[in-house]
Amino acid sequence: SNFSVHKVYAFLSGEQLSEIRQAYENFSFSIDHRLKHSLDSIITLDQALRKELYRYTKDSPEFKAMEKQMFAQDSLNREWLIRTMKENGFPGRKLIGTDSKSFTLLLHIKKPWFDAHFELLKDQIKAGNLNPAYLAASIDRYLAYKSGIMYASFLPGGISKSDSPEMQANRQEIGALSNKVFNARRKIRVRKTSES
Repeated sequence: SNFSVHKVYAFLSGEQLSEIRQAYENFSFSIDHRLKHSLDSIITLDQALRKELYRYTKDSPEFKAMEKQMFAQDSLNREWLIRTMKENGFPGRKLIGTDSKSFTLLLHIKKPWFDAHFELLKDQIKAGNLNPAYLAASIDRYLAYKSGIMYASFLPGGISKSDSPEMQANRQEIGALSNKVFNARRKIRVRKTSES
């Protein structure tokens, strides 16, 4: 086994190493397939509308008609997301096995929505359903777009150092929450380790 090769495991007792091996080999999580299928359908429609929109020039009547349709779909997506968070939790990796599909929905949401539902979103981070880095990146993307500055990547680390003060404050708040979640989970792991 590769576990014995890594020096990071050198401080563990044989019993602890065995527990880690078993946890690794038996790791599984239950995916909510109904929720995953529902999100897949929404993302497929969302992306089809956007693909169709960009076939037209911005000043054409077809573009304006498609844009209205796209905004209407975005509104439906937001309502679905709120309902889903309240009923099941945020549809991220913990519930459907991936963060990328729900991240697509977050990218199309404007900051006033995030402000209005920030407590619900924070609860989802605390529950481990929502990746805080993706939330911060989504809000920053909106702020960057609003300021007319677009970056190649909106994932943390890909955002310019010339961020606005609002972006910096936003990442500090979400980053602090992320640290709180990390430290809370670490305390649980430490407690479980000391109990065994």
